[in-house]
Amino acid sequence: MCLDRRQMLLATGAAALALPTQWARAQSKPALLTVGSRTLDVHGRSAKVYGISGKGRLGLLLTIPVTGVPPILAQVEADKRRTGIVLASAGATVTKIWETAERTAAFATLAPDERLQAKAPLAARQPDRTFHIMLGEESGYRWTLNGNVHGEHTPLEAKVGERIDYSARHRRSVAGCPAGYGSAG
Repeated sequence: MCLDRRQMLLATGAAALALPTQWARAQSKPALLTVGSRTLDVHGRSAKVYGISGKGRLGLLLTIPVTGVPPILAQVEADKRRTGIVLASAGATVTKIWETAERTAAFATLAPDERLQAKAPLAARQPDRTFHIMLGEESGYRWTLNGNVHGEHTPLEAKVGERIDYSARHRRSVAGCPAGYGSAG
């Protein structure tokens, strides 16, 4: 079976939806995954489903069978609605894929992300500094960082090569998200 490599950027414009994106065939799993400017080697560790959060992007380097017709489908979490694209080889027969899935999709999780590893991991060491960031909001969707709106905030500066550990917390509920949602470390 001949294989073909293709680069693809999947993006969602939905601000409040997570789209579990599914590769229908094992041969169409991504070999590389780009998150922002970082490329992660997921060959041999990849899952068949990756979640794309609201307004998220997924950069892929796909290896697909030249004679196949592998679909890449995104289904709204906790729903049956889906969309997608079909990567069809020249002359291949493409059958209709319905916009309604047979089963309701599960909620998107970070489980696949937990298995990702950087191609060149950072050396293990303690952080040089730690930032505790408090996210907030004022009326009119004026977002704050440590209690100050943009332009009045104190920038969180780091030097090249400095190891920073940060945690971000949001005190108030936003669009149905519980208080504290978005904590990171």
